[in-house]
Amino acid sequence: MKKIFLVILSVIALVGGTLEEQVFSNSKPETYYQTIEQCRTGVNGCYTPLRDLYKNGDYFEACEVAADLIYHNSDSYYDAMCNYTQSQPRFGTTIWNYSFVGVMRCNAMVAAIERSPLDEAEKAPLMAEVVILRAFYYYI
Repeated sequence: MKKIFLVILSVIALVGGTLEEQVFSNSKPETYYQTIEQCRTGVNGCYTPLRDLYKNGDYFEACEVAADLIYHNSDSYYDAMCNYTQSQPRFGTTIWNYSFVGVMRCNAMVAAIERSPLDEAEKAPLMAEVVILRAFYYYI
């Protein structure tokens, strides 16, 4: 039994694997954003983190529950005393993560729009929308 196990283990070790990723798609970020419609799909994707940010209850807790206009008796869920520190960021962690995803997507779209073969009149409104959306994510 031990010999069979060693044979199987040695076959697995010899076959091994590779960490090389094989892409089976014709569209890559470097070659996809060639038309105004393709750039528009990328800009629309920059809005997705907004949905994730606002549908999550943490945004409400961090912005509204920690104010002096609301009181909740349970300190285990709501942090009504603004007890946010670097070691216990609580709701701020989720908000920061979703906002940073938005910033990363906007940065990727800025690079893609700059790379695209569109003329400047087509690039300008797309670039303005992405830059303003990125500024909003930074603001949050």
